[in-house]
Amino acid sequence: GTHYIEDANMSAKVGDVFIIPPKTLHTYFSENKIDVFHILIGTEFFNKYKDELENSKGFRILFDAEPHLRLYSGTNSNLRLDLNTFNDVKRDLELILYAQEQQELAMRSALTLSFIIKLSNVLINTIKNDSAPSNSAEMLSIMNYINNHLESKLNLKEISNFAGMSVSTLSRRFKTLIGTSPLKYATDCKIKKAKELISHGNYTRTEIAQVCGFFDVSHM
Repeated sequence: GTHYIEDANMSAKVGDVFIIPPKTLHTYFSENKIDVFHILIGTEFFNKYKDELENSKGFRILFDAEPHLRLYSGTNSNLRLDLNTFNDVKRDLELILYAQEQQELAMRSALTLSFIIKLSNVLINTIKNDSAPSNSAEMLSIMNYINNHLESKLNLKEISNFAGMSVSTLSRRFKTLIGTSPLKYATDCKIKKAKELISHGNYTRTEIAQVCGFFDVSHM
């Protein structure tokens, strides 16, 4: 089938996983019968399980970086599950559906959390184990590195060393696929995380500044 999201479209096959940001227009079309499982996750869920999700290294890539890359470049960088993982995830989805039908809300939340963490780990392992990474996988790996080092004062040289390319090549490829510079992307991630921590209400401005890599509270 085909998955349409905003102005882009890409193939949709068995085992494909699409993360759709809020308020984003999308639909599916298939000439053959294809079962699509939609799972809607609200802000309250992310706030409640923030710590558990943040401990999953692939969470930010799955929910922030990958949709951003797909929407900007039209690159089909979505997560595609192999047969074994697909069958495993399918069982998880059936359990979530059962918990929903039985109105077992605590069970549904626990299963959903486990499901998200599993997808996050699958995506990160897919990127790490890709022997011939595509441009999108390469960018996701760089974006993951940035998201995992937000507390640091990141610079282009450090990021380019991780990426194994020159500063100029990194900047050019990042701009082409992501639509912004690596440092601007890092700053946007820091600001987004700071806003999330502020809304959470359990951290001082100084603590948030340290966690998000702002070395002066006045920068927030």
